[in-house]
Amino acid sequence: MKKIILTFLVLISFLMCTYANNPGLDVTYIGNEGFLVQSANHRILIDALFKSGAQPYLAPTKAMVKKMIKNEEPYNDIDLLLITHRHMDNFNAPLTIKYLINNPNCKLIAHSQVVCQLKKWAKFAEIESQIKEIDSNICSKMSLKENGIEIDVLNTRHSFFRTDRENLNNTVFNLAFIVNLDGEHILHMGGSVVKENILTLEKYPFAKKPIDVLFLTYFDIAQDSKQFITNKIKPKSIVAMHIPYGMESNVSKFIKTHYHNTHTFKHQQDACYFENGGKTAYKHE
Repeated sequence: MKKIILTFLVLISFLMCTYANNPGLDVTYIGNEGFLVQSANHRILIDALFKSGAQPYLAPTKAMVKKMIKNEEPYNDIDLLLITHRHMDNFNAPLTIKYLINNPNCKLIAHSQVVCQLKKWAKFAEIESQIKEIDSNICSKMSLKENGIEIDVLNTRHSFFRTDRENLNNTVFNLAFIVNLDGEHILHMGGSVVKENILTLEKYPFAKKPIDVLFLTYFDIAQDSKQFITNKIKPKSIVAMHIPYGMESNVSKFIKTHYHNTHTFKHQQDACYFENGGKTAYKHE
């Protein structure tokens, strides 16, 4: 009888340790490409601080920004602030400076183009020590560890935005972030699409570092993108982003015709718990 009890306790202990090491991920929608992502021991914000006016995309409300800056639930105790690129629907310099001043334990990781805009503001010196500046070329990769979190940063091409004469985004540097959160890996593509960055992505060891949640622009459905995502990245779940306001339901149906295990957030502060390809949706009050 004692052996049975001992075996049972060992099994329970093993299961608890396994859960602790792979607890899944909570994702909260902020707006456009902005998310709060949290694991058992870490919290990060991605493209979360910008203002309204970046039509036709949702921006965080004033109440949400106030909570972030004041370190209030659910945006408290943030370890990392990640900014993928300099566009106004991903980043606002004054808000970022104010946030970092009020959250001195948080580290910012961003490209030099973003940091250059921050330097224009008088209080930059107060937050300079919190910044990890990425100054690298297209197709490059950098591995970091900040506040106990391992991050691989891929410098990718921003998706094309063409007029009759030129690609207006050809001078925009975009950072794709692969983040290890307590053994769960996310890949946030920012403003880039897979098809235009296969040369960069194919160098990454996805087989050794499998992606649990891929954050993908909803229109990244070219055949080359789909093949690479399905055969190489192999994410357990895909979160659609960069969705025009009011198009959430249509996008949800659309992206499901191209990928499996997709999730489209329909309202700000909607949240979803991802674990092993499954998901449970809920909402922050």
